[in-house]
Amino acid sequence: MPATLMVALNSQCTCPLQSTRSKTTLGGLRGNLYNDRMTVIVFDLDGTISNPAEGLLAAINHALVTCGHPPREAATLHRFIGPSLDQIFADLMDTQDENELQVAIDAYRALYYTEGYKLDIVYDGIREILATLSNDEYSLYVATAKRSDIASRVIEHFDMGHHFTAVMGCGLKRKKHELLAEIRQAQPGRHMIMIGDRANDMQAAHVVEAECVGVLWGFGDSEELTAAGAHALVANPQDLLEHIERGHAVRKANALA
Repeated sequence: MPATLMVALNSQCTCPLQSTRSKTTLGGLRGNLYNDRMTVIVFDLDGTISNPAEGLLAAINHALVTCGHPPREAATLHRFIGPSLDQIFADLMDTQDENELQVAIDAYRALYYTEGYKLDIVYDGIREILATLSNDEYSLYVATAKRSDIASRVIEHFDMGHHFTAVMGCGLKRKKHELLAEIRQAQPGRHMIMIGDRANDMQAAHVVEAECVGVLWGFGDSEELTAAGAHALVANPQDLLEHIERGHAVRKANALA
């Protein structure tokens, strides 16, 4: 795998959300070879597509108070954006008691799944790169630690569903690398890129031997992402788009040579 590259730093079941995107295949042998080299792009949700901090942190504190724990300052909770809910509350409440954890998770969901997700904010530039990548050369997915139904709700709230082949969530029963393996099975032989802001995104990509790109506008920093094996780091969505298109152009040229 290539060394980590810093790019222009200045600047509980899987329930697919079916897309309305056209999947027209290019005609002829050359077109088929090219289509077989379609790039599969998998986006994390929180910290990559959108900033969920306001609603998510409010829901975490709501759950803590419900379970008799004091609320935490927002600054101390940012590192909990990305992991699964059972991991979050096991750490915050210093417990492995399944019943207590379930009470916290239920309280969190009661707030976030009804109102909190509406406070999520799409990062500047994300809508534009999704629109650019929504063509027959790319197949776009979401793979998130969220439960698939709420992930789909967030994506539809942003009116982005038409960009994605599927929106997939781990919930409490699956790991992100399992989602990526499922995508690999559906898209055999195609180059896959996992894009995310936390170590678990990079680690999941390595399990399935996918390229992994760390984004620096989310909640993980360059040290975390590099240590987790990021092949490239990008500072903003435009840098991400340029990285994707540059690599895709090389693969396309090789396929059609």
